[in-house]
Amino acid sequence: MKKPTSPTTVENIRKRLGQNIAQARKDKGWMQAELAERLGMEPVSLSRIETGNSLPGIERVIEIAGVLDVSFYQLFDGISQNLTDQAAEIGGCIKRLSPADRTLVVTLVKQLTERLAKK
Repeated sequence: MKKPTSPTTVENIRKRLGQNIAQARKDKGWMQAELAERLGMEPVSLSRIETGNSLPGIERVIEIAGVLDVSFYQLFDGISQNLTDQAAEIGGCIKRLSPADRTLVVTLVKQLTERLAKK
Protein backbone atom coordinates (compact mmCIF):
# COMPACT_ATOMS: atom_id res chain seq x y z
CA MET A 1 0.00 0.00 0.00
CA LYS A 2 1.24 3.46 -0.89
CA LYS A 3 2.23 5.69 2.01
CA PRO A 4 0.23 8.94 1.94
CA THR A 5 2.20 12.11 1.34
CA SER A 6 1.85 14.67 4.08
CA PRO A 7 0.36 18.01 3.04
CA THR A 8 3.33 19.79 4.57
CA THR A 9 5.74 17.90 2.32
CA VAL A 10 3.74 18.70 -0.82
CA GLU A 11 3.43 22.31 0.28
CA ASN A 12 7.19 22.55 0.84
CA ILE A 13 7.86 21.06 -2.60
CA ARG A 14 5.48 23.52 -4.26
CA LYS A 15 7.03 26.49 -2.49
CA ARG A 16 10.67 25.51 -3.06
CA LEU A 17 10.07 24.57 -6.70
CA GLY A 18 8.34 27.91 -7.25
CA GLN A 19 11.18 29.79 -5.58
CA ASN A 20 13.74 27.98 -7.71
CA ILE A 21 11.83 28.72 -10.92
CA ALA A 22 11.48 32.39 -9.95
CA GLN A 23 15.20 32.63 -9.13
CA ALA A 24 16.23 31.00 -12.42
CA ARG A 25 13.93 33.41 -14.28
CA LYS A 26 15.39 36.41 -12.44
CA ASP A 27 18.92 35.15 -13.14
CA LYS A 28 18.01 35.41 -16.83
CA GLY A 29 16.76 38.97 -16.27
CA TRP A 30 13.26 38.01 -17.42
CA MET A 31 9.94 39.24 -16.11
CA GLN A 32 7.19 36.70 -15.40
CA ALA A 33 5.34 37.80 -18.54
CA GLU A 34 8.36 37.01 -20.72
CA LEU A 35 8.83 33.51 -19.33
CA ALA A 36 5.09 32.86 -19.50
CA GLU A 37 5.05 33.89 -23.16
CA ARG A 38 8.00 31.62 -23.97
CA LEU A 39 6.14 28.77 -22.28
CA GLY A 40 2.85 29.59 -23.99
CA MET A 41 1.03 30.03 -20.70
CA GLU A 42 -0.83 32.81 -18.96
CA PRO A 43 1.30 34.98 -16.63
CA VAL A 44 -1.17 34.35 -13.80
CA SER A 45 -0.53 30.59 -14.14
CA LEU A 46 3.21 31.13 -13.90
CA SER A 47 2.68 33.42 -10.90
CA ARG A 48 0.73 30.66 -9.14
CA ILE A 49 3.61 28.23 -9.76
CA GLU A 50 6.28 30.68 -8.58
CA THR A 51 4.37 31.52 -5.40
CA GLY A 52 3.88 27.83 -4.58
CA ASN A 53 0.11 27.92 -5.04
CA SER A 54 0.21 25.48 -7.94
CA LEU A 55 2.38 22.42 -8.59
CA PRO A 56 3.12 21.93 -12.29
CA GLY A 57 3.20 18.50 -13.89
CA ILE A 58 6.50 16.85 -14.66
CA GLU A 59 6.22 17.67 -18.38
CA ARG A 60 5.76 21.36 -17.57
CA VAL A 61 8.76 21.33 -15.20
CA ILE A 62 10.90 19.79 -17.94
CA GLU A 63 9.67 22.48 -20.34
CA ILE A 64 10.38 25.26 -17.84
CA ALA A 65 13.90 23.91 -17.25
CA GLY A 66 14.53 23.83 -21.00
CA VAL A 67 13.32 27.38 -21.59
CA LEU A 68 15.36 28.66 -18.64
CA ASP A 69 18.37 26.60 -19.78
CA VAL A 70 18.84 25.02 -16.36
CA SER A 71 18.82 21.37 -15.36
CA PHE A 72 15.60 19.73 -14.29
CA TYR A 73 17.31 18.87 -11.02
CA GLN A 74 18.33 22.49 -10.41
CA LEU A 75 14.66 23.39 -10.16
CA PHE A 76 14.26 20.84 -7.35
CA ASP A 77 17.38 22.06 -5.52
CA GLY A 78 16.96 22.14 -1.76
CA ILE A 79 13.88 19.93 -1.62
CA SER A 80 15.36 16.52 -0.87
CA GLN A 81 16.27 15.37 2.64
CA ASN A 82 18.52 12.68 1.09
CA LEU A 83 22.14 13.03 2.26
CA THR A 84 23.57 12.53 -1.24
CA ASP A 85 21.28 15.22 -2.65
CA GLN A 86 22.20 17.60 0.14
CA ALA A 87 25.92 16.97 -0.44
CA ALA A 88 25.40 17.68 -4.15
CA GLU A 89 23.62 20.91 -3.24
CA ILE A 90 26.57 22.02 -1.11
CA GLY A 91 28.91 21.04 -3.94
CA GLY A 92 26.90 23.19 -6.31
CA CYS A 93 27.19 26.14 -3.95
CA ILE A 94 30.96 25.98 -3.69
CA LYS A 95 31.86 25.01 -7.26
CA ARG A 96 32.16 28.64 -8.36
CA LEU A 97 34.67 29.41 -5.59
CA SER A 98 38.43 29.36 -5.94
CA PRO A 99 40.22 26.19 -4.74
CA ALA A 100 41.44 28.04 -1.63
CA ASP A 101 37.94 29.25 -0.79
CA ARG A 102 36.48 25.76 -1.33
CA THR A 103 39.09 24.38 1.09
CA LEU A 104 38.11 27.04 3.62
CA VAL A 105 34.41 26.15 3.29
CA VAL A 106 35.14 22.42 3.74
CA THR A 107 37.22 23.17 6.83
CA LEU A 108 34.44 25.32 8.30
CA VAL A 109 31.81 22.66 7.55
CA LYS A 110 33.94 20.01 9.28
CA GLN A 111 34.37 22.21 12.35
CA LEU A 112 30.68 23.04 12.44
CA THR A 113 29.56 19.42 12.10
CA GLU A 114 31.95 18.30 14.83
CA ARG A 115 30.58 20.98 17.14
CA LEU A 116 26.94 20.14 16.35
CA ALA A 117 27.56 16.41 16.78
CA LYS A 118 28.70 17.04 20.37
CA LYS A 119 25.32 18.50 21.34
